[in-house]
Amino acid sequence: MREKQDTFNQAWQALRNTVSAAYSLAPAVVIVGLILLSILIYISLYFVEMMMGSIIILIFFISIAVYAASNDYGEAVLALVAGLLAAFTVQWTWNKYVAFIIPLIFFFFFILLTMSIRLAAKNESLYLQAAIYIDVTKSKEIESKLRKLADGMPTRTLGPIDKADAIRIMAFRKIPIESMKYMLGTVEIISGITNLDAKSVTLFLIDLSNAFNIDIGPNFQKEIDKIFNFYRDAPISHEEFIQAFKNSKRLLISNRVEPADYLLMLKLGLTKGVSPEDINDFIQEKITTRQ
Repeated sequence: MREKQDTFNQAWQALRNTVSAAYSLAPAVVIVGLILLSILIYISLYFVEMMMGSIIILIFFISIAVYAASNDYGEAVLALVAGLLAAFTVQWTWNKYVAFIIPLIFFFFFILLTMSIRLAAKNESLYLQAAIYIDVTKSKEIESKLRKLADGMPTRTLGPIDKADAIRIMAFRKIPIESMKYMLGTVEIISGITNLDAKSVTLFLIDLSNAFNIDIGPNFQKEIDKIFNFYRDAPISHEEFIQAFKNSKRLLISNRVEPADYLLMLKLGLTKGVSPEDINDFIQEKITTRQ
């Protein structure tokens, strides 16, 4: 019973994170959407009888679900129109209504339960992998610590799976448990800014901290901000900087260039319009010219 409650809480938290993120990005759109939804419900229940009104609302939500799954306006509109036409061609009685609604409710419940179980299984697997990698003899104790770490950090853009995946990657890269919370907080911020997934951002931050010998502690976020601030006056996005760093980091890790010189060369190349894919060759040419 406890596991079912946890999976429901995780699914509910993920939904809350999605709504919260949407509200942060476009509060007016969310408010207008809720108002329109309220109007739809009122009209559906006021102008037709309760049975038909509830079916119309149900068809509307099913069409929204189709659009969310397929991201296809045409398919969603087709589902809405077909559902409405079918609903209005039936002479509804309470017997037909109950026979229609009950299987549909059970179907939705089954889908929700299946998704929750999959979410819980994946979540469990990620934490277990991280715990076993850290210390197989104390995996249960470590798994509990990792879960508490994630649960104790409220996030707006990262869902439960995102946090678990980020922690797993940190464990694989030998990040101490006591340092994970500082990196996880920075992952949440950068993911929100760049719209990159938590896995990519976590790998980037680990490589960046290793390349520039940044201590993953209370000042970790400030140190990362210093590097990003260095590029704020350049005509590049955070995504371009991250990609450029990924493509050229081996020059820095192999000690072919000093960190300060690397930052200058990277900024110079990106400012001149060198693409992130070609930045490695640009920096290599600069190094060769200096030699």
